[in-house]
Amino acid sequence: MKTYNIIEIFKKSFWVIICISSFLPELKAQQAVAGRITDATGGSPEINNLDSKLSKFAPFLQALRDFSNNIPQEKVCLHFDNTSYYQGDHIRFKCYITSAQHQLSNLSKTLYVELLNPGGETVDKRILKIENGQCHGDFTLNQLPFYSGFYEVRAYTKYMLNFGDDVIFSRLLPVFNKPKTEGNFEEKEMLSYGWRGAGAFR
Repeated sequence: MKTYNIIEIFKKSFWVIICISSFLPELKAQQAVAGRITDATGGSPEINNLDSKLSKFAPFLQALRDFSNNIPQEKVCLHFDNTSYYQGDHIRFKCYITSAQHQLSNLSKTLYVELLNPGGETVDKRILKIENGQCHGDFTLNQLPFYSGFYEVRAYTKYMLNFGDDVIFSRLLPVFNKPKTEGNFEEKEMLSYGWRGAGAFR
């Protein structure tokens, strides 16, 4: 079965509307001229002809408005247990999947959550079962080789991918090197991605 990308369909429909709209001023101008002719002559078949052309566009435009307003959409929001992390920490999160009306959604049953390192590489992934619009999960920052820096967490349902990458949940989280003194969380050392020398961001 062929899968249609909803966002692509909408884009094509949008350009159709633009094309139609470009003709409307000309048709309205013709209608105004015909109206003046009618006033002068007492009637003209051109009026009915122009009204007929304009009325043919109305159902199509209404169908496009209904398509964009009524198609169900999903949004994902993740709540994390912290705002920054260290090497070896657990990133724990709670997920909420809602509709466009901000109500918990029952549309999708599976959520995909990815962890990307500072270089944009996917280093871990979770496939979570959605129940009543919610689920939870965690990542452990123990990947080797380990890089400190800003990690990205992305979350989405397969249904959301129909609307393009812009609707995917994304959050950047700072991840620091493990403190040299155990338990000293005032140390916040972050190396540039791929750099293993002495230089560091603090």
